[in-house]
Amino acid sequence: MNTTTVATSSTRKTTQACRRTHSNRSVLRCGKKNTNTRVMASSTEQQTTNNISTACPYEVSLAQMGFKKEMRTLPTVHDAVREGEPKQKAETTFKASVGWAQARYFEKLCTSSKVIHIVSSEKYDVPDSMCGCDDDDSSTRSQSIQFRLGGPRLDTTADVNRVTGNVIEMLNDPRVRVSVSASGTVVGEICFPLDNVNAWSGTSGNAMDAMVQSIQALFMNVEKPAIVETVQCLMEKGSDDRSVFKGEERVNKYHTGMIPKPASTIHRGSCTSSSPTPSAQEAAVAMAQRMWSAPGYSSDTQLMHEVCERVVSLLAPDVDGAMMVAHPSGTDAENFPLIHAIMKSRELAIKHNNERTAVQRGEDRPQGELTDNPRGSVTSIVVAAGEVGSGTAQACEGRYFSSRIPIGGSQVEMSSELPTLHTLARLDVHEMVCRCEKVGMLRNNYDAMVAEAARAALHSDPAKVVVLHMVAGSKTGMTVPSESCVDELVAEFGKDRVICVLDCCQMRHEAALIPRWLNEHGFALVTASKFYAGPSFAGGVLMSGKRVDEMNAMIESEQAAVQAAYANASASYLTPHDVGAVIPQLTKMLPAGPCNYGMLLRWASGLHEMERMADSIQHAGGAAAAGEAMCSWVNAVRTMVDASHGDELVRLPVEDYEGLDYQVGGINSIVALRLRSDANSRFLNADELKQVYGFMYSDASDLLEEGTLTKEEKDIMSCKILLGQPVAMPDGSAVLRTCMGAPQFSNLLSGEEPLDVMLKSDTTVLAKLALCARHYEALTLASA
Repeated sequence: MNTTTVATSSTRKTTQACRRTHSNRSVLRCGKKNTNTRVMASSTEQQTTNNISTACPYEVSLAQMGFKKEMRTLPTVHDAVREGEPKQKAETTFKASVGWAQARYFEKLCTSSKVIHIVSSEKYDVPDSMCGCDDDDSSTRSQSIQFRLGGPRLDTTADVNRVTGNVIEMLNDPRVRVSVSASGTVVGEICFPLDNVNAWSGTSGNAMDAMVQSIQALFMNVEKPAIVETVQCLMEKGSDDRSVFKGEERVNKYHTGMIPKPASTIHRGSCTSSSPTPSAQEAAVAMAQRMWSAPGYSSDTQLMHEVCERVVSLLAPDVDGAMMVAHPSGTDAENFPLIHAIMKSRELAIKHNNERTAVQRGEDRPQGELTDNPRGSVTSIVVAAGEVGSGTAQACEGRYFSSRIPIGGSQVEMSSELPTLHTLARLDVHEMVCRCEKVGMLRNNYDAMVAEAARAALHSDPAKVVVLHMVAGSKTGMTVPSESCVDELVAEFGKDRVICVLDCCQMRHEAALIPRWLNEHGFALVTASKFYAGPSFAGGVLMSGKRVDEMNAMIESEQAAVQAAYANASASYLTPHDVGAVIPQLTKMLPAGPCNYGMLLRWASGLHEMERMADSIQHAGGAAAAGEAMCSWVNAVRTMVDASHGDELVRLPVEDYEGLDYQVGGINSIVALRLRSDANSRFLNADELKQVYGFMYSDASDLLEEGTLTKEEKDIMSCKILLGQPVAMPDGSAVLRTCMGAPQFSNLLSGEEPLDVMLKSDTTVLAKLALCARHYEALTLASA
């Protein structure tokens, strides 16, 4: 096959190429070390994966024994010279034979691996400079092996090309070459013999041991990063259009991805999105290896069930029969409470059929709809509008909130209806902003507004069901509406008509909140990718045993066509492995196939941080000690803002829920900041803060004219800092957010990063924010 050199961002140097038997092959080149951020990040992550391999130890041992046995049978140079063969040719012949043996050994190692795939194994002529003659006898030929890299479930050529090219470039090993065919296929190649072969002592025990060590080291140097690169590639799968990763760093619009960040990065953006820590990546790699070890998809359900069981044991330990269904994100998880509400409403529609109008009964539907049963009616009330997930309203109304669906990755029209769901019930949504425009505080009459909206909906139709959200931790840390508002509505209309859903996706609450809520109301939306800082995104819905039993009873009572409708509406987000034994009838109806392995690996990564933090809290002395630690950090940061940067940074009015379980330590761990150039200037809006958000993650030290910044300020502006993305306020301003995440909190609790050390990073964060605000105009002009 015709090949050309793979283009990379680094310069390339040409090593001495072997004269190939097949002349239609071009010279293969090896790369100089690439010092871009992508490679630097990968070198960091490789330090945490020293012991990973997919190779079978038994097969590796057999391959080693076979290589040594073959080496011992090779005729020595001494024997060949004694028999009259020219010395130089005898040496060359021996080296070629060693090359064949080495190639066969390496090939057997590759055959035992799940991520190295042999494309071809071919002989080539030894160059004149090597043998000193033009003898084309086959005994003077050595061997090359061509291979591609990528583990199971990589489903596109582009993925395999990415893994193969990235790994070989990162290796920076002149023995490993890379080429690309005219059709765009990236292939790696290794020529044998490796290194320098001493023809006169090549079959000695020491020489063979050295060869074994060299070949095994090369194999592991190829396989280890290939495993990690494959896992990173798989983790990007099974999500929506928020998970589009670009550039050498493979980052999304939040500057995060599936690759651990360099240690110099300051992480204060867990309220939006995070990249995995090196140890969290290890957890994802371990899960991938377990997934790969089983044939086909046979272990997918078990692995998903195990993840959900571990989450339940952490978050809902005292809830009878509690179960979780993992979803690609917290927004996707809205689908389950919605389906539950639709089922409830359809039951009520049958019960109250004669009390409803013809339109309410659905008699205006087209002829031949799915069911003869009356149509249900569901209103979802989305509180803290603008401070929850951007697609929440669409998801609550049974609509696509993204242009790309997680399962299959198909493109869909934004806000279009999910398949068949709207034939079963009328669905609408009521969004309610919670902050007043003037000062940004919670509206004084917010509970009354929510109650009024709920009552109006419930009085409109005897079959109406309201899905009422309580957000325990909005994007800026607010909890709305009050529980007394929720309890009052449930007492008035009952739990069949008011389905109460706890949206605690920020996960910045005390451990007691979720069990208490599930025992009372039954549904909670959770994530591993906000406070817990697992890679984005990983969501789920926790349900009490009572709600699970209700849902199973209702779906089993429906006609097969209606059951299929629920499955069709869920198939964009869920696989049978995700639902499993929670709702068996739904599982049966979902299309067969693999689990959402990207979601599985992201959950494995986030779950690592969840369990690590639980251990850290226990070892620190429990919840009270954790609360004190959180208060210490938050109060210190708030004081730093007010004392040092009051002209440029203004804290948003916040709610601290002291004595309640809505926040760890009863304090808001998100510090939301308005920015302005000076005390007399207006606050920057959301679009302007998006630019600041980008400056914070980039080295902005050279954007301003020389002399504008001091050396210390230039050092600060060079730091890469991840923050929470901008949140628009009702008055037209917006905030950027700095916050504590679980990895930092675990470090604080364990003493790995004491408070005074941690606050040095926060000093840098606030100083850079203030500098970006002060020089906003100049920075935007310079970066245009």
